[in-house]
Amino acid sequence: MANILTMLGAILNRFALGRETDTAMIDERLLTYDLALAKGGCAVRADETSVPRNSFAASASSRAMGPRRLVRLLGGMARVQAAFQRSVHLAGRPHRAAPTAAPPGTAEQIRSWALELGADMVGFCEVTPDLIFADKSVPYRTAIVVAQRMDNDQIATAPSPDCMIEVMRTYLALGVIVNRLSKRMVAAGWDAVPGPALGGAVSYPSLAVAAGLGIYGRHGLLISAYNGSCQRLAAVFTNLELEPTTSDAYDWVPQFCAQCGRCVRSCPSGAIREAPLSRAAGHARCVEPETCLAYFGTHYGCSVCIKVCPFTTQGYERVKKGYMG
Repeated sequence: MANILTMLGAILNRFALGRETDTAMIDERLLTYDLALAKGGCAVRADETSVPRNSFAASASSRAMGPRRLVRLLGGMARVQAAFQRSVHLAGRPHRAAPTAAPPGTAEQIRSWALELGADMVGFCEVTPDLIFADKSVPYRTAIVVAQRMDNDQIATAPSPDCMIEVMRTYLALGVIVNRLSKRMVAAGWDAVPGPALGGAVSYPSLAVAAGLGIYGRHGLLISAYNGSCQRLAAVFTNLELEPTTSDAYDWVPQFCAQCGRCVRSCPSGAIREAPLSRAAGHARCVEPETCLAYFGTHYGCSVCIKVCPFTTQGYERVKKGYMG
């Protein structure tokens, strides 16, 4: 509790002195997780197909908001950091359990636990090197991917303090979910390591695509049948060998996105590429991260691409019906 208060006081002090929050501290927090994860054990390492994790050091958070929203935001940030530190602690334990075949009904049990804890979607996939960020590693080859929807009405205000507060709320909820799910799985006799929503060693949208939860949109974010573009993601890594969940229901989405382009036209910084840049292992670079983060950092985490996406404004089924006929 003392650490949380100290952290909150430091952030408040920066605002009080009129300085913008240095988001390089996000990179520093993520590094503590990376180091803890590597200490705990390694089953899959990045390789030549891996891409670097984006750095937040070039951006700074906006502080132009009223005191009531500021208190809500900073309180949410402090709670997100507390959940993240719990993930770091759990990641730092030894994780050398041998891969274990999941007994019948295990996947359904884990899915039930995750939904009970607050997840809206749950999927399973194998972690391959191309899903891991360059120079990173994960302790187990199986990932449990969880998602929670963001409130569409709050995201519709983007870029705004209310939108940023909603993002923080979702980060917190997912951080708590993966921490509690990991602990519950360990208590049941398996090993599990949380991957917090704030960031980690893997690309969560890529994990979600591999787990059949959706597909990449032109903005580089996950599009799902559950809530379009309007969700956040986290993961749990486990020694359990769970059958991957896959789906071909999204095969039509890239063709729709290629014709739509609303996120490209609406991006305030012009960061979304007109044509995605092909990468190794079938991946693509949809956004120029430095350009995106320069605006993202000074405009409440932006989220305009999520706000304007037809899958957010109209809903997945309505877009599909209109496009497919």
